[in-house]
Amino acid sequence: MYIKKALFLISAVSTLPFMTSCVDDKYDLSDIDTTVKVDVNHLTIPVNIDQIDLSSIIDLDEEDNIKVIDGQYVIVEEGDFNSDEINIPDITLSTPHIPTSETVINLKGASSMLRAVDSWEYDLKSNESVYDFKSTIVSEMIVSIDYLGCELSLDINISLDGVSQYVNGFTFKNVVLQIPKGLKLTDAAGGNYNPSTGELTFTQIRVNGSATDLHLVANGLDFKQSGGTYDYQNSTISVPGSMYIKSGTVLVQASDIKGGTTSLPQQIKLVTSYTLSDAHVASFSGKVRYDIDGADLTDVSLSDLPDVLTQESTNLSFVNPMIYLQIDNPLQSYNIYARTGLKISAYRGDVASDYSLDNPYFQIGPDNADGIYNFCLSPSMPSSIDAAFAGAQHVPFTSLSNVLSGNGIPDKLVINLVSPMIPDQQVADFRLGQSLGSMHGKYKFMAPLQFTDGSTIVYSDKIDGWSSEDLDHVTVTELEVTLTVSTDVPVSVDFTGYPIDVNGKRINNVEIVGAQISANASQQKLTIRITGEITRLDGIEFVAKAKAGANAGVLKPDMKITLSDIRPVVSGYYEKEL
Repeated sequence: MYIKKALFLISAVSTLPFMTSCVDDKYDLSDIDTTVKVDVNHLTIPVNIDQIDLSSIIDLDEEDNIKVIDGQYVIVEEGDFNSDEINIPDITLSTPHIPTSETVINLKGASSMLRAVDSWEYDLKSNESVYDFKSTIVSEMIVSIDYLGCELSLDINISLDGVSQYVNGFTFKNVVLQIPKGLKLTDAAGGNYNPSTGELTFTQIRVNGSATDLHLVANGLDFKQSGGTYDYQNSTISVPGSMYIKSGTVLVQASDIKGGTTSLPQQIKLVTSYTLSDAHVASFSGKVRYDIDGADLTDVSLSDLPDVLTQESTNLSFVNPMIYLQIDNPLQSYNIYARTGLKISAYRGDVASDYSLDNPYFQIGPDNADGIYNFCLSPSMPSSIDAAFAGAQHVPFTSLSNVLSGNGIPDKLVINLVSPMIPDQQVADFRLGQSLGSMHGKYKFMAPLQFTDGSTIVYSDKIDGWSSEDLDHVTVTELEVTLTVSTDVPVSVDFTGYPIDVNGKRINNVEIVGAQISANASQQKLTIRITGEITRLDGIEFVAKAKAGANAGVLKPDMKITLSDIRPVVSGYYEKEL
């Protein structure tokens, strides 16, 4: 009404020269102010705003981190991971130097003259040959040793020096040899071996000529029985001992004597030599500890979140976010478990905030036959579990609620397994020197948009196109917007507005009084009042800052905010030069 009256006055003034044609045209009217200024009071600007749905506020693309799952918004990121191959190097026990033993043995009481008796005997006993079977390169993953699975051989040569000139052969009887203890002999050369004492006994060994060779084969060594020691700090295995002939008899019968021989020597030199092969240890029993490397999860990028969640003032704290993990235990067949901790680092630029599990670590296995284990890391166990992680064990992770909290959303989340390892455990026949597979699995980060008390999200939208030839000449001193709001959004909203000019920029130097929309508001009347000097007004930028209270519900796509009865009213003055 006031603008129409102003336009009428302008029109009337513009026709003045035609109504006064008899006035002397020599009058100078250049100093007359031809500007028309008319007060404008409570002018209503006609605008129409459709209903606003959250599905349009949170506008989702296929590539976005936010998905709609079971009818609610959820931030989702998923991926998989693989550790380095698990491999404990094998061990080689190097061949020790075993000195040859030379011992003089004596003919027993019988006369050395051949016609006196039908057989002769010598005492069979040798000096000790000391050895130390060892390795100085043992993996630090081997904590203690009970048994070594290894292939090795031992050759023993026993000869009587110079006896061949007297006899064609002889017999060793009731021989007891001391060899390494704890061997698991697969070929004892016909003898009887006691691994606890290391004694190898033979009832008799027939020798043609002057010497015999015994070839022994073993495929394992009982480390405790052998008297071996393992120095973990210096990565050294030592199996010391000695080998010798403990007792026995050399029997020479008349039929063994060479022709022309009239007597046997009272003393004979007994020569005993030992050849022990390298022992290539391919397995062991004992205790193992293994640090698993390379099992890092891919980073969670938050660059694809909708704008409504990425404003500078956003501060999100979730009620029950979750990290689902599926991890296999590659050492399940050894009936041992793995364990790991987990840490999330939220990065804003180069600055990280760290969030860790309530307990230092959780255990992986060894109870499942397939070696695959599912976990749900969250503040509390959710009422339903993602089908891909069925049967997940709950791992308390209270601080996960705050992983996105702070001034604005983090740029990314870095998820790391903390010290994944096979802790000290007893193993049997653990394979060495070969790949035992890797720890691999998948993860899924899920954060339903249900916010804890104090969480804040910010949404803004512009309503423009108000500018017109007449409104451009109105200087607004007060803009008052009244509207009616209904919503089933379960959070309260601080609602305000900023005047914008024809360039879409906010008009500064104004005072704004906003309003608050209650959670689940129904037909709530609101007023936003802006005062100051506003020129070239083209619209208003509405800003809604939602702040969750206690027990806030979950945001869902079918929730609506309905704005109706919107009535922008301006007051100020209309000013235009004729």
